[in-house]
Amino acid sequence: YSRFEFDPSPAVINIGTQPLYAPTGIITEALARDSALSADLADLGITVKFFPFLKGSDLNYFIEQGDIDGGFGGDMPALAAIANLKSTAVLLAQHGFTAVVSAEAVYGSELRGKSIGYAPGSNAHHGLLVALDGAGLSIDDVNPIPMDSKDMQHAMTEGLIDAFATWDPFIGNAILENPDWNILSRSFSSGYFYLSDDLISRHPAAASALVAAGLRAIKLARSGSENGHVLASWNAESASEFYGDEFQLTADDIWRISSEDLMGS
Repeated sequence: YSRFEFDPSPAVINIGTQPLYAPTGIITEALARDSALSADLADLGITVKFFPFLKGSDLNYFIEQGDIDGGFGGDMPALAAIANLKSTAVLLAQHGFTAVVSAEAVYGSELRGKSIGYAPGSNAHHGLLVALDGAGLSIDDVNPIPMDSKDMQHAMTEGLIDAFATWDPFIGNAILENPDWNILSRSFSSGYFYLSDDLISRHPAAASALVAAGLRAIKLARSGSENGHVLASWNAESASEFYGDEFQLTADDIWRISSEDLMGS
């Protein structure tokens, strides 16, 4: 994130996104292109900038530093922001699953003693704890390896870990490339658009405009496959730029994964 140039001006709102988090990836593509939002903010003398992050806990770090005014994160980062960073969840943006993916184990109980990749503080971290508990295990019964979700598939391919806990589209990308891998468990998760209380108090009209734009983005994404595929193609470009050549999902794959979450919420 050292290349990021955050604008500290009170006339600029800095928002964190997660291109590699379905379906919020396509939601934020619509949000960033919302001409009505740009017009509403221009009337207030405000502009908005968007910055991509790998996970919600990274985004929260920059909220704590005062660089970011809010963003999109899973339930665990959102709760942490609300509890510790004086933030407010303003919009439900995701309602789906995290998963534990294994190279060889078929049952959760077979994870005992195995090395498992996880992103600390994420909704998938919580999902891993739920999965272990359901298998009669605790975190002390496995070897947890903290890492970014973007590194998990490669780490398991290289035999560095035996399983990992993550979210879509990383789940879909891993199974697409490795159809012999197993999804051991799924856990319900939710994701939110949250804003700092400081932003809401300083610019209540701008905060309202952002929420309205978020609702329009979700409505657009849910309006049908034609619009959804356009958003997914933009998201695929953003994800490939951010993730690199290892990201193999197409726009069709992203739309399929995202639409299942959107339509099920």
